[in-house]
Amino acid sequence: AINSNLDQSAFSATRSFTVTGSGAGALSSPVLGALPFGTAYHPMDSFPFSWSAVAGASSYVVEASADPRFPAPVDVRFTTIPDPNYGLTFNSTLIGSWNLRVYAVDAAGVAGTPSNVRTFTISYAAPVGPAEGGEKRV
Repeated sequence: AINSNLDQSAFSATRSFTVTGSGAGALSSPVLGALPFGTAYHPMDSFPFSWSAVAGASSYVVEASADPRFPAPVDVRFTTIPDPNYGLTFNSTLIGSWNLRVYAVDAAGVAGTPSNVRTFTISYAAPVGPAEGGEKRV
């Protein structure tokens, strides 16, 4: 509060709240498909993935986080993806376990709820990926 002399009082005690679910007319959650070639990749391996299209979506956001709670700021974030597919390549500074999700964004910039989460690892111990046009080698 501020009085007529512009003296400010102390702040009130901190409160918190959690918003869950989505409101009427909100975009639905995309369904993130299984990751290709298993869930372990070498640094600099590229892997594509896809998700279900969401009615009313004008773009999508892909997020990857080392923390499964996806605290802000998210570790890896790509925005304005026009189609329900994308691909990632992680370098050697990002070795470890990762969580991946995607959400839709409408034309007004309002985000829908996130997809299911897929987990993967970046490691030099990952199986050898597929040969071009072939199946995964182990």
